[in-house]
Amino acid sequence: MMIALSNAFLLLFLVSVSSQHLAEPASHGRDLVLYRKNIYAVRRILQNECPDLIQQKHGVYDDSELPFHLKYARFVYTDMLEILTECLTNQTNFGPVTEPIPLVATQSLARDQAITESLTTDGDVNTRPITTQPVSSDLPVPQDCQELYNRGVRCQGVYLIKPLHAGDEPFSVWCDFIDDHGWTVIQKRVNGLVNFNKNWTDYQAGFGDIEGEYWLGLDKIHALTRLNNQLHIFLKAANGTSKFGIWSSFYVNDIADGYRLMISNAGYEGSLDSSSLSYNNGMKFSTPDRDNDGHSSYNCAAGYTGAWWFKNCLQSQLNGVYGATGWGGIVWKTTANHFTESVMRVTRS
Repeated sequence: MMIALSNAFLLLFLVSVSSQHLAEPASHGRDLVLYRKNIYAVRRILQNECPDLIQQKHGVYDDSELPFHLKYARFVYTDMLEILTECLTNQTNFGPVTEPIPLVATQSLARDQAITESLTTDGDVNTRPITTQPVSSDLPVPQDCQELYNRGVRCQGVYLIKPLHAGDEPFSVWCDFIDDHGWTVIQKRVNGLVNFNKNWTDYQAGFGDIEGEYWLGLDKIHALTRLNNQLHIFLKAANGTSKFGIWSSFYVNDIADGYRLMISNAGYEGSLDSSSLSYNNGMKFSTPDRDNDGHSSYNCAAGYTGAWWFKNCLQSQLNGVYGATGWGGIVWKTTANHFTESVMRVTRS
């Protein structure tokens, strides 16, 4: 080994101790600098001790990808400490390694939970292991993932929910618990294993693998968003860079109105260009066999091999052909980005 394990433990301890300065009142800039230094230090250990492990779990965390956002830096640091714990555990005979003092151990409980028990809006939570947690049979089936969060659930995974006006039978969804909310995933693309070139009936009912790639279904999305919801979109490009956006008002109308998209940019936050979705505001949903777009002489869904709230035709669509680099792929504003991951989540405002 290039670095002895004893030195690795020592360095990890020094990193943790130095990071506790972040518990003191400090500027955003100083916090970010300290997190970046700590991330760099832990990464050096991982690259020397367990290069295969870090490549397997988070290959994009290379030197060119040091976080530029404080919230994402907190997530990356906490995540890399978990990977380092696994690395050192695998290389010793002393059983599980006790994690070092968390970066925010001396901070307030609310901030500690927000950073160490959940991920940030800048981070992709779907690289975590799949965990399905039972819900107490003494309580009714929750309406959504936000209700699970309110009950104290914090472990992401597959859960049964039953929104109001969603029919008699509950259905499975993937729940993410981030930023003090329970987010219900309505769309996810991560590997191209599910074909999203589907017809109207498929998009209405939903399809895919709830533990992998899936489209929840327009009827279910309508039921979930009858009460005003926030929308969170996460996109990761082929080069490893990621962007996100949160819209404070999002809902989808019923089938009688063609599942019309209603979204507002008021209160928007994020790194995505919000206009790429607001361009579609007020449009009905279109599939290759159901042309509801705003183009007078062209079927946008058929032409771009996807299904979306097309207008004339698009500035975004997340249901295009996986791996395509042009406007028929997973698109946001420009063809310069080849997106390989896409996640849409909703939660009650």
